[in-house]
Amino acid sequence: MATEVESPTNGGQQPTHAEAAAAAADSTPEHSAPDSINRRSLDSSRRSSSGDGDGGTKLDEDEIEITFLMQTSEKATRVLKVADTALEAKEKLLKNWPAQFGPQPSSSLELKFLYSGRYFENSQVLSSVQRYNGNPTVVHLIVNYNRPSPKE
Repeated sequence: MATEVESPTNGGQQPTHAEAAAAAADSTPEHSAPDSINRRSLDSSRRSSSGDGDGGTKLDEDEIEITFLMQTSEKATRVLKVADTALEAKEKLLKNWPAQFGPQPSSSLELKFLYSGRYFENSQVLSSVQRYNGNPTVVHLIVNYNRPSPKE
């Protein structure tokens, strides 16, 4: 349904294209997207080490922010040292186990890290993973509860 706009310059005739466009622009409310929509624009100074990724800690050069993602799609973000080995990172994660991950494993032997299609060896350092400008690096966390101890 078209609305006719009376033009002061053409005596009530159909408005010109320019006049119709101007009238439509005047009647359109201005909308601005909230800042929260563009989450990728958040830099590391607005990220947190509290575990959920929202907050305010700036990362140092020797730190890496990792989001651990479970098979159940639960996730938690932690700030670790790039010099930490995967085993040290597992121990730190166990000490501060996220409640949303369910029951806490009894040992770091029950945890596996998967990044970019490859499992981390316990001796591998975290500096070997890609760090993204202000965005956490996603590492998949696999928990094998009651995994038998490795044979010696």
